[in-house]
Amino acid sequence: MAEHVFVNQDDIDYAKKQDRWSCAIVRAIQRENPEALFVKADTDTIAYSENGHRYTHNTPEIAIKRIIKPLDEGRDVRPFGFDLGPATVKEVKKLTPEKKEALRRVDRNRTEKEKAQIRKRQASRTHNRFCETSE
Repeated sequence: MAEHVFVNQDDIDYAKKQDRWSCAIVRAIQRENPEALFVKADTDTIAYSENGHRYTHNTPEIAIKRIIKPLDEGRDVRPFGFDLGPATVKEVKKLTPEKKEALRRVDRNRTEKEKAQIRKRQASRTHNRFCETSE
């Protein structure tokens, strides 16, 4: 469980601007704690899963002022450390094989519907392009 986060220069250099999944804080947590999964950080919360639990921390104001906002605004940021403070901890429930398959079916159906919509739009564009009206 991460309690103190130190954002180093590499974390800053390779962070993605306005991306809660690839910001400097996320990179620092993943670097310092390779067991942390699904790490995200934004101006509201910093959260990650580890050992079957989901930890959610309120984002410290100092981290917002010294790291998140300056990076998102394209300003210079220096390496900086901060404490996360208390976390809300929830047990992560593992999906059963049946639930995983049901989610896959939903995704496949959604994908097929999206493909059908794209084909319909493309056909419409092609039809309209070859059926121009003359005045």
